[in-house]
Amino acid sequence: MIARIPLEDAAISTSGDYERYFDEDGVRYHHIIDPGTGRPASKVRSATIIASTATRTDGLSKTAFVLGPERALDIYNRLEDVDAILITLDGHVLYTRGLMAPDPSRPDSNSSAAIGAEGQADAQGGKVRGGKVKGNTPPPQDPN
Repeated sequence: MIARIPLEDAAISTSGDYERYFDEDGVRYHHIIDPGTGRPASKVRSATIIASTATRTDGLSKTAFVLGPERALDIYNRLEDVDAILITLDGHVLYTRGLMAPDPSRPDSNSSAAIGAEGQADAQGGKVRGGKVKGNTPPPQDPN
């Protein structure tokens, strides 16, 4: 688990190639197929999408596998009701702007949400509503 995000009136979907797969001759085979090649889409390990509907999140969770993390984040950041957490092939965790911590050195940095070091929704304990983190209730505490 890399993040815990309290949701309210939002949908979340995660697609990954790490549970049901097999490796053969250096290729990881799994259920997400690149429609351009007919081969396994393999540009990220995991994509978690938060948006207003499950239909939207499920479809968008495959985007990063086919297009790669940079192009997918560009698309997600342009969609008003979408946030995402991506894990790259080398294990880096990437977030859309709506989930990144505000940069105190930038006066225009007014993100309404953050994912803290423990991966919890942070923004004064925000909840994700309709695809964006909002609210003032404290985040759930990790029992560990």
